[in-house]
Amino acid sequence: MKESRKVKVSVSLPTDLVAAVDRQVRTRPKATRSGVMEKWLRRGATAQVESDLREEVISYYTSLDANERNEEDALGRALSRSARRLEIDREKRGSTRKRSR
Repeated sequence: MKESRKVKVSVSLPTDLVAAVDRQVRTRPKATRSGVMEKWLRRGATAQVESDLREEVISYYTSLDANERNEEDALGRALSRSARRLEIDREKRGSTRKRSR
């Protein structure tokens, strides 16, 4: 991921959270408060995006009527059958070439 320019901000935090940040800084060589906070904020932002997506998927599927659910189920079964027939990750039959690990 390309690192973007940094912007200096000021925030007020509870003392217990600052203490947790400082503990992280002390246990990791070369860590800084800013670095720890950035890592935590990115993780939180990612978790929020995942949570929002999960909620949107649930909302979509619960909004389907019976016909739409049947269509989704049929499509899922057909795609699963097709995927099982793919030979992308399998060695070609008759090949004597060894796989590298």
